[in-house]
Amino acid sequence: MGRRKSANDEHVARREAPHHTPRSSPTVATVMSTEVATCSAEDTLSRCAQLMWDWCCGSIPVVDDLGRPISIITDRDICMAAYIQGKPLWDMVVASAMSQRLFTINEHSDLAEAEGMMRRHGIRRLLVVNNTGDLVGILSLGDIIEHGNFAPFHRAADPLSREAIAETVAAVRHVSRPPQPKD
Repeated sequence: MGRRKSANDEHVARREAPHHTPRSSPTVATVMSTEVATCSAEDTLSRCAQLMWDWCCGSIPVVDDLGRPISIITDRDICMAAYIQGKPLWDMVVASAMSQRLFTINEHSDLAEAEGMMRRHGIRRLLVVNNTGDLVGILSLGDIIEHGNFAPFHRAADPLSREAIAETVAAVRHVSRPPQPKD
């Protein structure tokens, strides 16, 4: 079994990202995680769960044969698939549990745009792509909170205000149920 990455490993890697000045508009690339494990839709859920353990993460991008993102799967997706389908993880493929919706953002987009997208769609993570659609990282709501400039400005003047982040956290806290499989 591979070594689990610790929170310190991730934190150190993130600190090496370029920093922004307090009044500049930081981009997604400045705070995203760039070391990202991936899986394919044909991988087993057992393999995917193993990747999450090894990489100490709660979501894995699902990519096609060219390495382009087609979906994302979370630890919750895996748990719910095991419960709903009543099968062991090694008997189910990622395609049976992965998200049916995919949201990506360009690495050059600003954090305010990413935060707004998360709020509108009620999601905690965005897959980050370059101009040709290749996966280059993942951005979590936690990344935005950790690296954001949260001076107490009014929402209209500062799209990444404390109030904006609070609205986004409230929007993503609601968990929807996936459709039940038909017998």
